[in-house]
Amino acid sequence: MEPWAKRFCALVFVFIALVVSMSVASALISWVYNVRHPVHGPLMTLVLWNNLSAPNIKPIATGLLCWSLAGFLPTLLLFAWLGWQLHDYQRTCWPAPVPPFAKPRLREWMRQGQRRGSIAMGSRFGQNLFAPETASVLVAGPRLKGLALMATLRHVDGPVLVIDTDSVTYKATAQWRAARGDAVVSVMPFGGGHAWNPLRQAWTPHGWDDEALRQLAAHWYPATSSRHPLLASQVRHAFVTLIYALDDVLHGGDEPGTVVSLTDLCRVCRACEDDPDHRPLRMLADHPGLKPSTRDALQEWLALDSASLARVWQELREPLAPFAPRHADSDAVDRCGNVFARRDPRRTTLYLHIPADRRRGASRVIDTFVAQWHAHLHHHDPQARPLVVIHQLEGFGRLNSLTHGSHTLRWLATVEGLEDLQAVYHRTTPEVMRRFSRCVVQAPSHLAGAEAQRAALDVFHDAHVAQGASRASFGLPTSAELMTLRRRQQVITGPGIRQAVLSRTPRYPPPLSPPPHVPGEPMPLPKPLIALVASLMAACTTSPVPINDTTGPNPCGARPPARRPGNQMLEACLGRQRFQLPKNLFNWQDGQDDRDILYLALRWPAMQPIPMGVDFHDDPETYFSTLQITVVHESRRTDEGYRTIMMTSIQPMSQDDPEQRDNPAWNLDMRIKGEPVHGLTPYYANFDKIKAHYTKYHGPNSRASEPENNDDWFVQLDREGIPTTFIRCSSYLFPDGLHIEQGRVIDDIERDGRRSNCTHEFLIPEYKAHVSIAYMRVLLPYWAQFEAHVRALLKNAEVHA
Repeated sequence: MEPWAKRFCALVFVFIALVVSMSVASALISWVYNVRHPVHGPLMTLVLWNNLSAPNIKPIATGLLCWSLAGFLPTLLLFAWLGWQLHDYQRTCWPAPVPPFAKPRLREWMRQGQRRGSIAMGSRFGQNLFAPETASVLVAGPRLKGLALMATLRHVDGPVLVIDTDSVTYKATAQWRAARGDAVVSVMPFGGGHAWNPLRQAWTPHGWDDEALRQLAAHWYPATSSRHPLLASQVRHAFVTLIYALDDVLHGGDEPGTVVSLTDLCRVCRACEDDPDHRPLRMLADHPGLKPSTRDALQEWLALDSASLARVWQELREPLAPFAPRHADSDAVDRCGNVFARRDPRRTTLYLHIPADRRRGASRVIDTFVAQWHAHLHHHDPQARPLVVIHQLEGFGRLNSLTHGSHTLRWLATVEGLEDLQAVYHRTTPEVMRRFSRCVVQAPSHLAGAEAQRAALDVFHDAHVAQGASRASFGLPTSAELMTLRRRQQVITGPGIRQAVLSRTPRYPPPLSPPPHVPGEPMPLPKPLIALVASLMAACTTSPVPINDTTGPNPCGARPPARRPGNQMLEACLGRQRFQLPKNLFNWQDGQDDRDILYLALRWPAMQPIPMGVDFHDDPETYFSTLQITVVHESRRTDEGYRTIMMTSIQPMSQDDPEQRDNPAWNLDMRIKGEPVHGLTPYYANFDKIKAHYTKYHGPNSRASEPENNDDWFVQLDREGIPTTFIRCSSYLFPDGLHIEQGRVIDDIERDGRRSNCTHEFLIPEYKAHVSIAYMRVLLPYWAQFEAHVRALLKNAEVHA
């Protein structure tokens, strides 16, 4: 018989016992006092008991009470004896099945949690149930697994680190943490808020801590089945050597206080992706700013054959992929700051923001951050037991901090299903399971899911038994029992829990609006690194210059180079300077027409020439992402005239003409100066003054004051006020008409109705060249990369007589 049926029968028996006992009392009173009451049975007894103080009953009230109790109590005792006999009989004939789950004792489960701030696992009667103070908790469920995370962050004390995806947890819980008095910090290693440089901990005022760098390299590039010890050693050596090389470049380029970041290494790896003949690496080794020890280390790397070097580059790039820069001329990294400093770590909640598109490759980032955070906390309070909260653990790849990290760390992790951990951790799944002393399984959505959860619970059970837990003190539910769970029900199991405990999901705390998000400002990329990366990329773009011969003169006034069969290199000139450039680098892929002008074309973001035989006008995407470059040798200008040639871009051609001098559109000092944008100072057209000017000189019907006829200026000036960079773009009043998505330029003409473009001018004094680049305005943030790449392209292609 089911327990509910037994309880129902017991209630019916008690009701019958009361009715019969009161009926016997009523009959006894009627017989003794010969009472003829209109209401007979149990109701008569109730009426008499309620009216014992009435004037007509008061003289015999004592007698009525005694005789009624004489009939009521013996009958009730008789029924009690009968009920006891029936209870023994039904236990023998219809034994109740053992309930699949135990019920938590509310006081015992709440005692530690409410005072200590432990992890919330479930709820009963509206009160949350808490894990032991030192326990880590794993929550598995398809729908409501995040409630444990929310409830815990609402009340838990002590230092907390939240691994957050796309700021979802931050928006839901940050205000609760702030209301408890904690400092709330949103750390965004890939840009958007407080940035973090993983290499900062290895930097000291006296330079790099070599031991700390090599430990970091060993952590990021461990020896595995696919990376044998020799290859791992080579990759670690390359990692450390590149850091020292970039540090030497920064210090040699007047950037002594700048710390190298992993984004810098990612840029170098991108620039050297195609390196069959070691040219970019050899160029780096020849950099004049390198120390002798760094140059020697690079020479060891150069000694590798092409196949080994390609494998080293491949292994080196993989962990750095999440740090791929989103902006060409700026960095998300706060290079010199320390995100752990200036706050009490015991009263700080850190949210480590991981974008969803970079989550799978962010395991080393998380491991490094957890290790540095824990070391900083341990230095301040060795007795602290910090908590790491991570939602959807299976989506972050394999975390070594979870399998081999410090046991003083507590973890609260959620997964879609326990079986998903096996797909990620494989042989190390038992080590992950041992990390959690409590496992919460919520109601599965189907039988297959329940069976998979049950199989994973066996792994959880065996992992703890292998560590010394008793099998008898470890209760696990079956898949059929898991299917009996309702939507908001769950079971809790773990070492010391003899029978799985049934509870409801934790109570959801009242929501609060999140604190205002302070977006991070990208750090400008140091100019020495811009020049270095551009040089390395240009070394991959141009082919090695062949050895010259002396067969005869050419129009450039220098000797021609030796030709090799099939070589698609063409000769070009800027004055007496001679270059060898790929044929497809020229705008029309047919070489140079005028000896003092070069028309070139590069495609963004690879900064590579258009493939041979392809016309970039035929494909819209190729056209929008192409840089059309014009390089003019200013041979007819004096040195002083060349130095000030850019002044014609910011002032009228004739300073003596009053109309030109009064034109607000042609004079820099009459434009509206704005806040810096992408490292340049914008000067916007003052349309009110421009309209008044043209009305004065050309009448009210002039259309010269319209926005389409007045561009925005973006200028960089030297100390003398002469422009070093001048960019003219369509007015800010018009939309871009394009947007960038995953390295591609996407057309928005149907939405915006038009497209905006830019013309970019700068000088290359060593060739007395005036460069103009035309591109779409959506590519304006990459202007510094364009300048550096053109400079490096010509320098690498130069042929010395």
